[in-house]
Amino acid sequence: MNRGIPRRLLAVAAATGAGVLAFAGTAPPAAATDDLTNGLTDLTELVDLSAAELVAETLETAADRVGLAADAVRELVESGAAVVGASGVLSYTDEFEAPDDHAGESEPAAPVADVPGDPAGGSRPGAPYTVYLDFDGATIRNTEWNRYYEQDVFELAPNAAAADAAYVYQVWARVAEDYAPFDVNVTTTDPGADALHKTSPDDDEYGMTAVVTDTTDIEPAVDASGRAWAGGFGNAFLSPAMIFAPVARDSNAPDVGNVVSHEVGHTFGLNHDGIGDDEYYGDTQADPASLWGPIMGAPWSAPLSQWSPGDYAGASRPGEDDLAEITATGTVLQTFMVYDGDQMWLDSYCTDAEDPDDPQPGDSVFKPNAQGTCDPAGDPLTLEFHYADRAAYAADDHGDGLDEATALDNATGQFSATGVIGSSGERDVFTFVTDGGPVTATAEGATVGQNLDLRLELIDGAGERVGDAAPESGTDPASPPTDRTASGLDAQLEAEVEAGVYYLRVSGVGQGDPAGNTASNGSGYTDYGSLGNYTVSGTAAAFEAAPITIISPEDGDEVQSTPVEITGSAEPGSTVTLTVGDEPAGQGSTDDEGTWSIVLTTDLPFGESTVTAQQTVGDIEVPETASVTVVVPVGPPTITRPVDGDTATTATPTFSGEGIPGAVVELSITCGEDTWSGSTEVNGEGAWAFTPGSELPNGQCSVSAVQSINGATSAQTDSLTFTVDVATGDDGSGGGDDGSEDGGDDGDEDGSDLPDTGTAANRMILAVGVVLLTLGAALYTRTRRTVTG
Repeated sequence: MNRGIPRRLLAVAAATGAGVLAFAGTAPPAAATDDLTNGLTDLTELVDLSAAELVAETLETAADRVGLAADAVRELVESGAAVVGASGVLSYTDEFEAPDDHAGESEPAAPVADVPGDPAGGSRPGAPYTVYLDFDGATIRNTEWNRYYEQDVFELAPNAAAADAAYVYQVWARVAEDYAPFDVNVTTTDPGADALHKTSPDDDEYGMTAVVTDTTDIEPAVDASGRAWAGGFGNAFLSPAMIFAPVARDSNAPDVGNVVSHEVGHTFGLNHDGIGDDEYYGDTQADPASLWGPIMGAPWSAPLSQWSPGDYAGASRPGEDDLAEITATGTVLQTFMVYDGDQMWLDSYCTDAEDPDDPQPGDSVFKPNAQGTCDPAGDPLTLEFHYADRAAYAADDHGDGLDEATALDNATGQFSATGVIGSSGERDVFTFVTDGGPVTATAEGATVGQNLDLRLELIDGAGERVGDAAPESGTDPASPPTDRTASGLDAQLEAEVEAGVYYLRVSGVGQGDPAGNTASNGSGYTDYGSLGNYTVSGTAAAFEAAPITIISPEDGDEVQSTPVEITGSAEPGSTVTLTVGDEPAGQGSTDDEGTWSIVLTTDLPFGESTVTAQQTVGDIEVPETASVTVVVPVGPPTITRPVDGDTATTATPTFSGEGIPGAVVELSITCGEDTWSGSTEVNGEGAWAFTPGSELPNGQCSVSAVQSINGATSAQTDSLTFTVDVATGDDGSGGGDDGSEDGGDDGDEDGSDLPDTGTAANRMILAVGVVLLTLGAALYTRTRRTVTG
């Protein structure tokens, strides 16, 4: 029986649906429960939305969030292919019909090292976004899964196959390769809630848990190999994604890895990549020669799976740009849940929210009273908000142009480096120098779940291509059906060259024409999704030249701004060029002993500067460089206000002084046992000013400061003392207009003429504050012992 819509209706009715009692009005004061409820009796009329209206509204919200038509979402729900939760989020019921063929199946390969990191340490430690692979089982409560399926707790069993470290590695490596272009750490170590849950719109560290479980007898697992809420990345209420490993051909590692990447893709807002009438590209039995499939399809039998823009023939989502969706940071999704203590409140509620179905932080919610109305409202409930967002590309690890090439160390006649092709059209460039003769070079992708079809070019110092390799790719017919592999994704070249500087350029390529793809044979793809990890290595005759070194100064040495002398060694007779940053800073020649000494032709700024030396032997600019970081010391800033012994007549006095333009001045203010800190930047004229955001108490205080620029911090200034002396009533909280203590308009002792909210008094205080600020009232006055009249 199809329960898609009934389930959704129950969830909506519970949270925001038929019979929901809601109103808009003034927020109640924070007082006792009786005061809260009594304060709600004058609010506007009750809002009662019908179930039919809610169904349409929530379906439209879910459709808008995944970029589909409302009718398409309704069709998915009615067919059982998806459900829509009360938060207006969609979850596909991902059912992949993989070929049940274990013939020729091989044991998981031993871990290899071409995917950076390891499962426990992660693929990109320190990244702000995390995909946590949980093989150990989980308890799910207080989530959209529990609300939608009306189940207090789901217990997910561990994945028994994870007892095999090689299996875990295979799953992890496939997911890590799929997410290699992004600033995402894929790990099997629980990073904690802070690294997984986005707790505010400004929280920029979050992720998603993907639970790989052997449990298949719960409602979310019916007819599914995986489940996730679309667009829920980082949202605790929309976590976790679930992968039902036994459905993936009995925990077949390649299939489990594919399902994990697919489900996490949903949490980034991605829809299915289908073809023709197939919901998934891969539903139709693939030809043995079929090479390619989209990650958001069902690439069970394709050895090459990639992110897709829907550019193949018959695409069900033409133009849906997976990479753009995943990296659309700032696409914040806010959801809410109502709680009674630590339990979800699934009944009707009263609220002061402007939009009763979409409360915002600061709004209040209450139980209805015993009569089921809000006049007055019942006991207060708690609103909890959760947030989701997307990820970002990882920083480019190698330059794209010949002038930005990464130098390879070829001192032994062998070289090697690793990198990531992280975006469509990216090209990573490396450089080496050789004495001439044969050159061999290879670019190899990940040995587990490779997404990258490689091209490797050899370019000479004049920018002319002297070697090029991008072999035709194909499916290896001898590979097992449960782990198809491809040939021709890597690239190798050989060339005979003269002595000089050469470049190796690595890029991702496509093959064939996606317009010719069919449901059973995906062999055409572009360079769009040809992304991932690679290693470039090779051999070339070493160039015989002494390495360049910097002898003095040493790293971290303090120097004057000018003059600065740099000394070192290099190949005798070579020319040495110095740069600071990207700017030329001096040139000289080595003597017969190979030593050199150059005085910088530019003044060094305050703080840290890095000086780089490079040698040219004959007409060959040797790629290897030497560098040293030196420091021009920074003196403390000056504090011109207050002067030692001053008195401040405002609780938020302005401190000011002078410093190095562009430096950050950090102040420490101490009053008694309390300390305040703050920072401000020195302007282009060398002046700075700082006003604390909190009021300082009356009494004696002190202030000191340091300044920092370019990685260097000054010593602290001498501590200056001052006194805060704000007369009682100066803040506007004293007597009324006629001088009465109670602040009443007519001086009555009870002040009964004041409005209950105190709005008029607040406006007066605000107005006075504005005038004072305009007149520059935040001034210091020197304490004087002489009284004048």
